[in-house]
Amino acid sequence: MARWSKPERGDLPQESQQILEEIEQGMGRVPNLFRTYAPYPPLLRANWGKVKVALMEGELSRRVKEAIALLVSQDNGCEYCIAAHSGAMRQIGVDNAPCRRTSLGSK
Repeated sequence: MARWSKPERGDLPQESQQILEEIEQGMGRVPNLFRTYAPYPPLLRANWGKVKVALMEGELSRRVKEAIALLVSQDNGCEYCIAAHSGAMRQIGVDNAPCRRTSLGSK
């Protein structure tokens, strides 16, 4: 199986560098998923736009949205998504243990 190595920011198109900076400002880091899109600015722009609208805007708080995303990720069995949303919750100061217990069916 081939491995992908993440490109250096300086090697990316200028538009991608700007979008990655916006992602880092908004999320506190750049998740690997966005790094994989970075060589293709239209793909990076489109996906960051969707995530930004879904997680950063609207009536519900980001805490609630991340908790929902974590529960859905657990239900789907997506280890990458579980790790990503667990990390995002820790980063914004939320204990994800209640979500993990809920998904396991315990109280």
